[in-house]
Amino acid sequence: MADEKETTETTVATETETKTKTKAKAKPRAPRKRAQAKAEKQHDPLHVPYFDAAGESQRARHGSIREPSMKGGGNVFGPRPRDYSQRMPRQMRRLALRSALSQKAIDGQVRVIESFGFEEPKTGEAANLLETIGFDHTTLVVLPAPNLVVSRSFENLTTSKIVLARNMNIRDLFTYTYLLLAKDSIELLVENFQKRPRVGGKHEDDHDHDHEGEASE
Repeated sequence: MADEKETTETTVATETETKTKTKAKAKPRAPRKRAQAKAEKQHDPLHVPYFDAAGESQRARHGSIREPSMKGGGNVFGPRPRDYSQRMPRQMRRLALRSALSQKAIDGQVRVIESFGFEEPKTGEAANLLETIGFDHTTLVVLPAPNLVVSRSFENLTTSKIVLARNMNIRDLFTYTYLLLAKDSIELLVENFQKRPRVGGKHEDDHDHDHEGEASE
């Protein structure tokens, strides 16, 4: 019995010794360098990955082909709508009106009437007046001041138009063939078309216009 106990104790002791030796020999493996670097890179807060157009983390990729930096792409500073009209100087407008009036007078297309003699608005009387004068085409009637009877008489005639002497423009002169002037409107036309003296480096009408602007302010 004693021998059996001794043998069992020796076997247990040898087993424990072998286990401790195997534990001492089996050391933990060190992680690979690539895996360690990858782990450090994932935990690095300053690391910013690149994303391509598909959203995958790769090298940088260009965006849309419509970018201005691409050939055939968009235009950064394209055309914008604006007003291209230019204001004609006042002296040039007057000179154009004088030239148009002179040309009509040379061509025999201007008539001056002392008074229309309309007691009440009558389109028939206005048509007979134009026929008597010899105007067989479009006619521009120029009045010195608003006249309701004359305006009502001519407004139903499609070939005529009533304007005031101060509102006569180059477009109407070229649109209508004949010109019928009231006698009192000639003085206004001469006053509007004559040359104005300069006052302080400006023409008199510009000086008056500046005074009107200051008064309105």
